[in-house]
Amino acid sequence: MTLSRILHALVLLLSGLTVPALGQDPTSLSVSPSLVYLPPASTYCYTINVGNGANMIADIKYTLNSGTEQIIENWPDLDAYGKRYVCTDSATVPGIYTFTGVRRHGSSLWLTANAALTVAATPPQPSSLTFNGSASSAGYAGNDAYVLHAGNAAGMTLDFVYTVNNSEDRQAMVTLNGSGDWNYTLQHFDELGPWHFKQMKNHLRSDWVSVNATYTILPPRPTSASVSPASVMAGRDAYTWTVGNGASTVLDIQYTLTANGVEGPLLRINGWPQLGAGTGATGQASISVGPCTALGTYRFKWIKNTSNPDSTAITVNTAVTVTSPAAPVVTSVAPTSLRAGTTGSIAIFGSGLCGATLSSSSPWLSFAAIPDDPASTGASLVAAITVSANAQPGPVTIQMVARGGSTTFAFNISSSGPPTITSINPLSVGSGNTQLTVAGTNLVGATLSISWAGVSFGSYTWDSQGTTLAAQVSVSASAPPGVAVMTAATPMGSASTPLVITAGGPAISSSREYVYLGSRVVAVDTSSGQPVPPSPPAQFTGQPLNAYTVQLQWQPAAAAPGMTINAYQIKRGSSVIATVGGGQLSYLDTSASQNTSYTYRAIAQDNWTPSPQVSVDSNSAAVTTPRETTPPTAPTGLNVPYGGDTWMTLAWHASTDSGGSGLSGYYLYFTGSPDPISALITDTLYVIDFNWWPGLDWSSFSGFDVRAVDNAGNSSQAGHWP
Repeated sequence: MTLSRILHALVLLLSGLTVPALGQDPTSLSVSPSLVYLPPASTYCYTINVGNGANMIADIKYTLNSGTEQIIENWPDLDAYGKRYVCTDSATVPGIYTFTGVRRHGSSLWLTANAALTVAATPPQPSSLTFNGSASSAGYAGNDAYVLHAGNAAGMTLDFVYTVNNSEDRQAMVTLNGSGDWNYTLQHFDELGPWHFKQMKNHLRSDWVSVNATYTILPPRPTSASVSPASVMAGRDAYTWTVGNGASTVLDIQYTLTANGVEGPLLRINGWPQLGAGTGATGQASISVGPCTALGTYRFKWIKNTSNPDSTAITVNTAVTVTSPAAPVVTSVAPTSLRAGTTGSIAIFGSGLCGATLSSSSPWLSFAAIPDDPASTGASLVAAITVSANAQPGPVTIQMVARGGSTTFAFNISSSGPPTITSINPLSVGSGNTQLTVAGTNLVGATLSISWAGVSFGSYTWDSQGTTLAAQVSVSASAPPGVAVMTAATPMGSASTPLVITAGGPAISSSREYVYLGSRVVAVDTSSGQPVPPSPPAQFTGQPLNAYTVQLQWQPAAAAPGMTINAYQIKRGSSVIATVGGGQLSYLDTSASQNTSYTYRAIAQDNWTPSPQVSVDSNSAAVTTPRETTPPTAPTGLNVPYGGDTWMTLAWHASTDSGGSGLSGYYLYFTGSPDPISALITDTLYVIDFNWWPGLDWSSFSGFDVRAVDNAGNSSQAGHWP
């Protein structure tokens, strides 16, 4: 069927729909677009536009391929804009249609026109797709290029459907050159991974051609590398990597370290550094040199993107020299002292503490080697130190030699612990000078003191193990006799023991009466004949054995000459809680409460008759008992003995408490809830009234739990009613 017959059929189909205005004549005729194609590739349409032709029925003259002029009468009515939309179909004759005239139907006046429409055959489709001549190819981002070639598509504009890394479908359009090629140079930041092309078509068609071609974009390969500046100070400076085509990549690096003029073996660092974006695709990274970085010249030989195989590495020739850091500075040491006879660790804080070694002029200190960690910040280190058992307590100086220089810091040797006294010889001293020997532990450097008029100590000597102290005790003739308390003290603590003073005769006390005669005072001394009281118990200590028991211990008190210790009284606070015999040196207080602080003391009583003499209080011992944490047993035998429509009774067997605080009662819970729904229950049954929870969703209800609690607040495992 010819185009004229198709147009005439449209006239017949649409005639009579509108009536043009009388006297209306067209003023122009145009066709857009000027080129359309035949199906089946697509449905192509064009528009006839008649000037001043709104709602007009027109006649049109045309030629096909410059042939005989033909007339189409009663052209279907034009729209309100004087336009008509016409589409090609399989019956359309291809060729060049030239519209030469137009008139209002019924008029004899033709308007000359010159509008051409070319109806062409279906445009061809491309036949194949390759990358660099293959259906599968790959290249490195920022380094390589590819040629996309489509067969039978010279100069054609193509549409593609493709995916990247199996993503959602994407579309793209490219125009090929006269050889059917499209050349592309990979950019540094192109999306990495396989670009899989699934479909393509001539842009002028709507149907697609299936293809299977993949181009894989690999991570970029560095092309060059440089480092600046050439020299940096450890702990102070930084140097910059600049890597061509390295923006946002991570490098593997091979290098050597030349120290003291000797180049070491080839070393490798994987995954360092992370390069940022420089100029364009250039990557840069600023590397701060740590204070403990090994000194010398780092010669970089080889680099690659850590994402790529070693075969993609490039050879480089760049170097940086790391020079000595600043001299070390010690700001603090912890601990500041160690006891004689111990091996421990000291933490040293400051700066520049890299590659350090420690030494001391003290013969009692020795040090283990300090591991050198180049990754350290140089702000701290830990060193092992040994203090010999015979070390003399007191300050010592430790010298540190580090990479940047040396410094010294103070340390202290202390006794190995608080001193203890096991015996003294002699037990009593009279007037004059007496050599006194004290036996015990940790007595190195200990000094003796006593609160007794006319008694003093001097001329100390100590054995190297700290088990013996010798001193000269001086007692004046006027010193009162009695039982004194002598104390041995070091920086670590002190220990006390009785020392009997026999100067001046028997150990008796005296009283003085004053008699007034007129304005005269007459003083008369009267001996009472009563001995001085005993010394208090020594080294009184206490420690909790459990939440309700405290163990108390002490060293014996000393009675006056001729007397003995008959009993000890134990005080808790200001109250006496027990009296024990004179031969008993410990006591268990089983009446303590859990999680409670107490202060204990003891006093000694002698056998003086008719009334025992009582010492002053011993030293105090502060003790805090722990919290009792043993929970009661879980309730068992759960049952529901009674119930009604809106209530029921929950019952269970009693729990037991073995922690010592005693059973307090029970709490009831909704299963899974942390909060009880009852007050403390002291019985083993409880009535539940469902009306108490009018808003509860019983369809999701999972039951009740009961837990026992003791007087220490410990809660048992739950018993459960489903």
